[in-house]
Amino acid sequence: MQHLPTLNMQRKRDLENGQTQFCWLGPDRLAPIDFEPGEVVQALEYDPTQHIYGVPDWLCAMQALLLNEDATLFRRKYYHNGCHIGYILYTTDPNMDPKTEAMLINKMKEGKAAGNFRSLFINIPGGKDKAVHVIPVGDISQKDEFQRIKSISADDVIVGHGMQPALAGIRPEGNAGFGDIEKILKTYLETDVKSMVQPFLELNRTLGAEVSQFDFDLAFFEVEAT
Repeated sequence: MQHLPTLNMQRKRDLENGQTQFCWLGPDRLAPIDFEPGEVVQALEYDPTQHIYGVPDWLCAMQALLLNEDATLFRRKYYHNGCHIGYILYTTDPNMDPKTEAMLINKMKEGKAAGNFRSLFINIPGGKDKAVHVIPVGDISQKDEFQRIKSISADDVIVGHGMQPALAGIRPEGNAGFGDIEKILKTYLETDVKSMVQPFLELNRTLGAEVSQFDFDLAFFEVEAT
C-alpha cells in the first residue's frame, strides 16, 4: 500500500458494475492519471494536503514544546557559564598593590564555567573594614520563572496530545494523585483510541482477509458499519 494525498485525487462517477474509480490530477491538473477500479481505497482522515502523515493533533503544542526546550537550554548555559554566581567585586582600599589587583582579576576570569565555585583568600595589610565588598548580581532562583515555564509548557504538550497525565508518566504535584489508573485507561481507550483506529478498521474491511491487515483487539474496537 502507498499513501496518495487526497488534494490531487478525484473520485470519478461509479462504473456500471458499481465499482469506484479514482484519478490523480497532478499539480498542474493537465494530465490526469486514471487508476484501475478498486485500486484506490479512500479513508476519511486528517488534512488532504499532506503527503505522508498529515497534520498531527499535537501540532498546536509545538510552540509550547519549543519554549520548554529554549527554557532548558537557557538554564543550562546560564548555569554552565557561571552567571548564576555573578557578582561585582568592589574595592576601595588604597593599600591594594597592582599585583594583588591583577591576581584578583585573573582569578575571577578563571571562575567562569568549570571551576566557577572556587574560593579566594585576600590579605591586604592595613586594609579597612569593607575595603573589599562583594555585590551579588546572579541568582539561581526563579527570577526567570523557569519552573513556571516548564510546568505550563508541559501541560500544553499533554493537552495537545490529548493524553491523560497519568498515562504519560507525569508526576502529580504535591500530595494529589490522578485517581484510579485503570479507570483512566479505560476512559482514554473509549474516548480517544477507539476513534483513532476506525480508519484502519475500515481499510481492513475494504481490503479483505487475503491482504495483510492492521491488527487490533476487534472485540473492543470494532463497531457496526453504518
